[in-house]
Formats: sequence, structure tokens, C-alpha cells
Amino acid sequence: MVMGSTFKEKSLWIQLITLSLVFGGYFLSLDYTITASLPSNLIPHFIWLIVVLVVLNILGHVVAAAFNKPENEDERDRLIELKATRIKAMLLAAGMLMAILASLKLQNVFLIVNLLILFLAISEVSEKAVQIFYYRNGM
Repeated sequence: MVMGSTFKEKSLWIQLITLSLVFGGYFLSLDYTITASLPSNLIPHFIWLIVVLVVLNILGHVVAAAFNKPENEDERDRLIELKATRIKAMLLAAGMLMAILASLKLQNVFLIVNLLILFLAISEVSEKAVQIFYYRNGM
């Protein structure tokens, strides 16, 4: 993060980093040898993941707000968000299609669910990265 960046940019960096850390840790900690249905501890594990993600985002935004005052959103912000959301939607649709096609071949519910979560995480991280790119390189 650049010290001279706006609150919006810092917010995007916080979201990008927390999403990457939390979902990266989630996917690194999975036991991919599970061949049966969903393990019983997956739901509490996923709830814990979401709680950690929310807490890290809140803490990051509190620190960012201490150094920058949030600005009002303008037309440029909305345009950047729309362009990034379009890219996110295309990535998510492609990922869902791949997961559906994989479900025809794989008979492992655990892998299919995590494949869906992976594509969701990739689309979210990509959206934040595209927004940061547009803010840094002008729009």
C-alpha cells in the first residue's frame, strides 16, 4: 500500500489481502483425500473462516480510517466498480460452468463444494485487484 493513497484504495488493499490470506489458508489446510460426502466439521470450519475474514476486515478498516478520512463516492468510483464487477461476474460464471462440468465427472461432493468456493474466492480477489489497477493507472 502506498501511504499517499485514498481511503478507498486502502480499503481495497485490505480486502484483497484479507481475502487472499483467509481463503489461501483455508485451501492450504484442507484434507483433499476425503472421498466421501462432506465432513461433519466443514460447516463450523467455514463459519470460523468467515468470522476471521470479517474481524480482519474490520480491524484493517479501523486502522485505515485512523489515517485517512473516507471520501464521498463519485462517478469515477462507480465506473471503476462497475467495470471490475463485470470482470468478476464473467470469472464467476466461467468458474461455475467449470464446476458444473467437473461435477459430471467427479462424484466427490467435497471437491465440488470446494471448487465452487475456490471460484468464488478467485472472482472476489480478481475484482479487488482490478479496482486497484484502475485506481493506480487512472480511469
